[in-house]
Amino acid sequence: DSVVFHARKPGFFKDNRPFMGVDGLQETGPITLDASNKVKHYSQGNWKEFYDLLSTISNKKDPKILYIGDHLIKDIYTPSKSQISDTVAVVEEMSVSDEYVEFEKDPYAALLSSKMWGSFFNINVGYEESVSSFWLKTIKNHSKICIPSLAAVASNPIEHKYKTFSEDDGLSGFYPDIPISMK
Repeated sequence: DSVVFHARKPGFFKDNRPFMGVDGLQETGPITLDASNKVKHYSQGNWKEFYDLLSTISNKKDPKILYIGDHLIKDIYTPSKSQISDTVAVVEEMSVSDEYVEFEKDPYAALLSSKMWGSFFNINVGYEESVSSFWLKTIKNHSKICIPSLAAVASNPIEHKYKTFSEDDGLSGFYPDIPISMK
């Protein structure tokens, strides 16, 4: 496994910054990525070099990459728009408008919803009428699936097949289920 800290997105996906070695909490200076290198923790860097490393490690010319992130602009929109990889959106707001049982105990649930603003996914425009929010459109257009947390998928086998937003009604990509506010 390789871990990149302080990637400084979205520049990580577009710029050609060098990778920095890491010793504890300190950067040790520029380093060259090498598949045989025992150091697997890096700071900063760039997608092209990291992709080349993954290509070498996997022994595939064009490896399929799945990028998982919780920032809808830096982690979902940018890699999708740059056609870098497929993305999975981790959106904890699903936990307050979802039947996902584990999140009923979430101590921050009150901060994730608003009686004043309504659902993260829809904007109320009338008594019983709503439209998709900017965030819902971003999720549907730039991620394959949307989950409330990694715990939602962690117990599934790696070969588990997930429905994506490109299937059916465009809402199939929510896992484990469509948020209640959208039903």
